[in-house]
Amino acid sequence: MNAPLIPVKFARADGSALAARLRKELDAEILFDRASRGRYATDASIYQVEPLGIVVPRTEEAARAAISIAADAGVPLLPRGAGSSQCGQAVGAALMIDHTKYLHRVLEVDGERATVQPGVVLDQLNAALRPKGLWFPVDVSTSAQATIGGMAGNNSCGSRSIAYGNMVHNVLAIDAVTVAGDRWRFGPIDGPQGPSAYQAFVAKLKALYERERAEIEARFPKLLRKVAGYNLDHLGEPYRNAAHLLVGSEGTLAYSERLHLKLSRIPPRRALGVCHFAKFHTAMDLTQHIVKLAPSAVELVDRTMIELARGIAAFRKTVDAFIRGEPDAILLVEFAGEEDPLPKLKQLGALLADLGLPGSVVEVPDARAQRDIWEVRKAGLNIMMSMKGDGKPISFIEDCAVPLEHLAEYTDRLTRVFERHGTRGTWYAHASVGTLHVRPILDMRRDGAAKMRAIAEEACAMVKQYKGAYSGEHGDGLVRSEWIAPFFGPRLTGALAEIKSWLDPRGLMNPGKIVDPPRMDDASLFRYKPGYRADVPASVLDWSEWGGFDKAVEMCNNNGHCRKFDAGAMCPSYRATRDEIHLTRGRANTLRLALSGQLGAEGDEAVKAALDLCVSCKGCKRECPTGVDMARMKIEFLAHYNASRGHSARDRAIGFLPRYAPLAARMAPLANLATALLKRPLRFARRPLPRWRADYFRATGVADGDVVLFVDTFNRYFEPENARAAHAVLEAAGYRVQIPHGVCCGRTFLSVGMVDEARHEAQRLLETLRPALARGASIVGLEPSCLYSLRDEYTVLVKGAEALAERAFLFEEFLAQRPGRLRFQEMKHDVLLHGHCHQKAFDAMPALEQVLGMVPGLKVRTIETSCCGMAGSFGYEAEHADLSMKMAEMTLLPAIRNAPEAMLVADGTSCRHQILDGIGRKPLHVARVLEAALSGRV
Repeated sequence: MNAPLIPVKFARADGSALAARLRKELDAEILFDRASRGRYATDASIYQVEPLGIVVPRTEEAARAAISIAADAGVPLLPRGAGSSQCGQAVGAALMIDHTKYLHRVLEVDGERATVQPGVVLDQLNAALRPKGLWFPVDVSTSAQATIGGMAGNNSCGSRSIAYGNMVHNVLAIDAVTVAGDRWRFGPIDGPQGPSAYQAFVAKLKALYERERAEIEARFPKLLRKVAGYNLDHLGEPYRNAAHLLVGSEGTLAYSERLHLKLSRIPPRRALGVCHFAKFHTAMDLTQHIVKLAPSAVELVDRTMIELARGIAAFRKTVDAFIRGEPDAILLVEFAGEEDPLPKLKQLGALLADLGLPGSVVEVPDARAQRDIWEVRKAGLNIMMSMKGDGKPISFIEDCAVPLEHLAEYTDRLTRVFERHGTRGTWYAHASVGTLHVRPILDMRRDGAAKMRAIAEEACAMVKQYKGAYSGEHGDGLVRSEWIAPFFGPRLTGALAEIKSWLDPRGLMNPGKIVDPPRMDDASLFRYKPGYRADVPASVLDWSEWGGFDKAVEMCNNNGHCRKFDAGAMCPSYRATRDEIHLTRGRANTLRLALSGQLGAEGDEAVKAALDLCVSCKGCKRECPTGVDMARMKIEFLAHYNASRGHSARDRAIGFLPRYAPLAARMAPLANLATALLKRPLRFARRPLPRWRADYFRATGVADGDVVLFVDTFNRYFEPENARAAHAVLEAAGYRVQIPHGVCCGRTFLSVGMVDEARHEAQRLLETLRPALARGASIVGLEPSCLYSLRDEYTVLVKGAEALAERAFLFEEFLAQRPGRLRFQEMKHDVLLHGHCHQKAFDAMPALEQVLGMVPGLKVRTIETSCCGMAGSFGYEAEHADLSMKMAEMTLLPAIRNAPEAMLVADGTSCRHQILDGIGRKPLHVARVLEAALSGRV
């Protein structure tokens, strides 16, 4: 009989009493509210199980104390990293310990060995190691968010496991805490040991291994990729390491508080070959020959993923540059090491030519191009999950591993299984080791569960026939734990339970995983349980592309890519707070739970709290591979929320700013005085607000120009010198410039949810620009947030906006494409360039860099940063001002301080004011730089 996912004793206990005790005794954040529990109820799997509560410990001592309190109360425990597990390992009716916010230090690097806390993210660890010429080589595709603790719990692998092995091969020892409170260093089982209790435990491990050695030899696959159950084979030669039991144990045995890792030298040279195949089967059949060339990686990408990647803005250029024609599959073959890898690429081409595929390899020796290609491959799962509709690629047989000689036959047979069940699968990933990620497309709200069971049974039988591993990389969790027994047999399945009973006799550590699991298709555990429905009010924006607002929200598959800290904008509020609530995923989950009634009467306020720190950067629009557009969702929510509660006076002051701006500018001194007096009543921060300018921009240009300069409210009334500069530059380029007055994009109204007012402004602007659009004129804007409203929100706000969206360009985008007769004088300056979030979201930064590069003598360096933190009115609001500046201080302001002589360029009005307030230096709009370069003066 399966064990319950939560002990009966605690099912009757008082959660509020537990929360009170935790708050009293721990140095930790304690989250027991309904919305927080809902946000932690899912990972990247198909499951949703609400935890009892969440502990976010600030210290290692607090984590240990949480374990002690839970054990005393008989409460299940679940250590959690990034929450990106695909099999349900990171969900459960337990007290969760989230160590990602505070316990993320690299404690020591000694030679080729590192000691880290469990919450450190792989990319951050490797960034710290890079100056030493070292890296931790278990390079999982989720490296931007995957924590070392989670990777150890999962026994993660990565694209280069053929060269470096899995997590289990790169962990030397683990300092762990048992539910009984014992603190042991799990490590080599021979030689000096720790406390007597640990010595007794090791003695039992040795005895168990000797007892079951023959069964382990018979049952464990002879493959690199095998992560099911506990690593019993590593109790024998050549490993004999107790830490390797914890690796892959999914938190079911003990809590890992420190991990001792084996590091590798960074290979100084790499080269990549993109091998094209007209038939998928051929790619699979020839992999066994390619690996004989000793590559460091051989990764598969199939036709479906290629087509989906082409449809994602962030990947389109890379796909088009390196994939020729329409292959049925490609293999990414990497060579790395001390020696020049280019001869290996030549050998690869010769090999494929000998096998009947001459000219099928695109050689990629450039490091930057290699990184771009690997980014496409690393986003494989998320690219697949970008499919719209209720049918989604479902993880349950996605990492079965088979010997390479059977790979082609296995994929053919499994494809026919999918066809028999009326579905299809998309294939990608680790061809080098026989582990291909394949997810059949199923609708889990309808007949998906039945099909999942039937496909799993056939796949299980097939993998057993080939002497493969049913769980080859992503772990067991809820979706695969029940399939351990068919592969391990009763003796080894019993041995797993025996080991767990030694360390966790009451079954409190992540119950229901590996030992005594539930059925994979237990519908009570699903995210979309029977009877699930969303109650969606009539939307104010057009969500038909997704099938409705709720379907757009449900595009979030919880992969956690928004937790990244690398280049790009997403997600600035999470970077500043490290809180799940202030994450794109956390917001999407809160919206989904509210729309489906799972938050009850708290729903609206929970969503309001989750969206409070969303700065509408649109980073997720571009960088979330499943296309979750939280900025647009925030507009939709605020429209409904404020419609029932009314807008605040501050909302009205912000929203209606373009309407009263002409009057305020005409009486600028009085308006500035009034603004200063109203700051406190309207709950604006003490920092200076933009000042109205009496010399606001008044030029009108010609009546029928070939370019329409759309001057936004901010550049017209607060910084008119930018508009004048743009006008001068466009005329110098040879364009006849028309400048309409009295129109607005409606951006300020959208920011506070006044959608009807924004729609009115959009219709007025469309009507004003209709003659210009009819004659083929381009619409050129200066302020990214305003101009991109015409390309983005207008398409779901008003009908007939498509022509405007196609003809609207940011100033630098237009000049990069059509520089006209511009000629610039030399300007010898170092330029530090900061991109507005919307410029990054719409991939406009290359155009900005290109235009600045047209000026001789300028040496341009773009700052790799997220949002500046001002974000329209966000940084001016009293309750947000401190966090706004914290965002700026993460990378932007330190980079500027380190370049005191550089010319600063920033196109966003918010960005310029944030930098001015934060550091006392006012950046220039690119138009002013170009205007100065016309005469060679700054």
